[in-house]
Amino acid sequence: AQFARIQDALGVSMSACILALICYMLVSVICFCFIFDEGWTLIDSMYYAVVVSSTIGYGDLIPTSFAARIFTCVYALVGA
Repeated sequence: AQFARIQDALGVSMSACILALICYMLVSVICFCFIFDEGWTLIDSMYYAVVVSSTIGYGDLIPTSFAARIFTCVYALVGA
């Protein structure tokens, strides 16, 4: 009942929100694992995407290239 009220208020279905979240995380994982030369594994990239998007920021993985740092700033701001 609560989800139905939220869905009616926002005009967006829950499946659309979940799909948007998956796409958001997938973009980050692809960028950090394949596009930027960070040397991270797929698991490291997924872990970093979750840490950045949840604003935890442990500091154990840090992007080293300038492009990756700029992407991280934009990624964190868009996801906030």
